[in-house]
Amino acid sequence: KTSFFEHHLCHAASAFAGSGFDRALIVTVDGEGDSVSAALHYAEAGSGIETFYRLPPISSLGHMYSEITRGLGFGHYGDEGKTMALADYGEAVDDSSRLLNLTPEYLDVNWERLEELAARAQAETSFEGRANIAATAQQALEDGLIWLLELGQRHTQATNVCLAGGVGYNCKANSRLRS
Repeated sequence: KTSFFEHHLCHAASAFAGSGFDRALIVTVDGEGDSVSAALHYAEAGSGIETFYRLPPISSLGHMYSEITRGLGFGHYGDEGKTMALADYGEAVDDSSRLLNLTPEYLDVNWERLEELAARAQAETSFEGRANIAATAQQALEDGLIWLLELGQRHTQATNVCLAGGVGYNCKANSRLRS
């Protein structure tokens, strides 16, 4: 017998199963899977996992970060760690609110502004300039993740948090979320 499960639910289950928590908010974020780019879930041991919020691919933090990664000349899907590392050497050149519109209930990527920044990345030849663009993308990614976390905590009042999905590998963002 073959069973099919939702992409982000699988991320959530893998994070919660290994967490050791009795209950937790689970934030899953990646490029996209099953037409969802991020989801918020609540889990209690023995009660299963409830998904209560989904973001569509047009609002994908993962795609946003990948777009800047490509603009910087790194590989397509897989070199985002290079952008993360480069960001450590720079200062954000734009407020992340120019890349993300964060309302109380919705996160929206400003694709027009993002494409402008990616084009600037392609044209930039200095290390400092490239690092600043990477830092801008990193800042926006972190702000988007914090927004998701705060939305989930308002909904669940959970103190334990699990993070999963490709964006969850961003150790700089994890450090900021942890503090």
